[in-house]
Amino acid sequence: MSRPFDIVVVASRRRKALILAHLDAVDHVVSWTPDYPMPNGYSTPIQHSGLAENIGQYRCFRGHQDALSKSTAPVSLVLEDDAAPNRPEWLSFTERASALLDEYEVVSLHSRDTKGRPFQRKDIRGIEVLVPSGKWRAPHAKIDLVWALGSLAYLIRQDARESLLKMEWDGLPIDLLIANRFKFCTLADTPFNHDRSEGSLLEPGIGNG
Repeated sequence: MSRPFDIVVVASRRRKALILAHLDAVDHVVSWTPDYPMPNGYSTPIQHSGLAENIGQYRCFRGHQDALSKSTAPVSLVLEDDAAPNRPEWLSFTERASALLDEYEVVSLHSRDTKGRPFQRKDIRGIEVLVPSGKWRAPHAKIDLVWALGSLAYLIRQDARESLLKMEWDGLPIDLLIANRFKFCTLADTPFNHDRSEGSLLEPGIGNG
């Protein structure tokens, strides 16, 4: 059955790609992220130290770019390798959510740490979403940001995908990048869990070597 999006998986050889067990019968492409070195002489242009500006975050950004470069459809569904569907109908739920891209450039299917942050809850086409209504400054940050953590699973339009592919990394983690550089909303009820059983590639000592 044809779907309104390509499915691309951001994966690393450093750990088991858990999402693949849920994609056996679903067309998808896996993008294995190399251990990219930090560019020589790199310095953070936007100077928001404290937001994990490290090689793990850089590799994550490049990994999402690599995965998106493998998509040719008008819409891409990006899944990180530690995404875990939490309901049998996750794919049909995601297909319904893709209609939100008529209004938004990026629709996150899983965001964390939004409670108490400036978001407005809306019902759009029968889907409950959180829409940014302002920005917030984390205690360890130097700039105000739309605060939606997690790039575990999201839908992105072709025009936004092409813009992201042209970006140079400015130090902003990929989850905050998609929330702040694009017209963005996130689902109030996520069809995915973040399975951390394989560890994190962003925490020092795990994915930064």
